[in-house]
Amino acid sequence: MGPADKIIDDLQRIILMLSRENTMLKERITVLERELTRLKIKKDSSNSSLPPSKDENRPPRTSSLREKGVRKAGGQPGHEGKTLEMTSNPDEIIEHRSCFCPNCGNDVSGQPFELFGKRQVVDIPIIKQIVTEHRVYRCTCTCGKVVESVFPVGFNADNKCYHLTEHFDTTLLVC
Repeated sequence: MGPADKIIDDLQRIILMLSRENTMLKERITVLERELTRLKIKKDSSNSSLPPSKDENRPPRTSSLREKGVRKAGGQPGHEGKTLEMTSNPDEIIEHRSCFCPNCGNDVSGQPFELFGKRQVVDIPIIKQIVTEHRVYRCTCTCGKVVESVFPVGFNADNKCYHLTEHFDTTLLVC
């Protein structure tokens, strides 16, 4: 047996040893993957971005113990609605007038405006209520387009909006 045969025998032994080690490591990986799957925490709403409705083992919804009524929810027929009347003398009046025509872009600040709507906000401070009336005006542009100013954001009701402001004195929060 020559030196080449010895090298071939050594290489065959190394290949056999590596093949056995490879098989053993594959089995070990399979065992570890099974254990990892078993120990892995399942995702739910407390440890991921899943919504609570997707949680497993969540308690079933409880139904109301109250008997269903005969009448529908909401205002009943014949019930007169109540609303806060607008005051004729608000504490503050803020006028909203458009400066430019949205149609042609002309300056309309010199045009005569007419009042076409108003809404009131009732703020209740600690001592006295403050009623602010917002007025919007319209005018006719030289191009013939009627230009109407708009109420500020949040004033979407036709008659009035209620805006209650809570006032807290920080000294009352100290123990």
